Amino acid sequence: MATQIHPAALTAFRGRRGWTQEKLSREKAKDKNDKVRSVSLATIKRIEAHKDGTYAAQDDIAEILAKLLGVTTDDLAMQPSAEIDGELALRKFGYRPLRGMISPETALA
Repeated sequence: MATQIHPAALTAFRGRRGWTQEKLSREKAKDKNDKVRSVSLATIKRIEAHKDGTYAAQDDIAEILAKLLGVTTDDLAMQPSAEIDGELALRKFGYRPLRGMISPETALA
């Protein structure tokens, strides 16, 4: 079966983390069978380049992408919200959320 992924949602959630396509392809997550997996760079590029609505991805690919990006597969299927789009637009001008600038060690001190 296939899970729908909206290309703009994948791009937006990836951008929200400040990750390039290459960085996302290097990240690994466990699938539902506890196997450590990643998504190939070619697959990420194919999904983001898809122009006609949503991309029908394999369920396991959608689940891995959702885990890596910290969202649900339903979030990946929908057009990104205005809040996400606004944050991405601000990033072009050097905006970075404070939570991304403080290291975990400093936050606990």
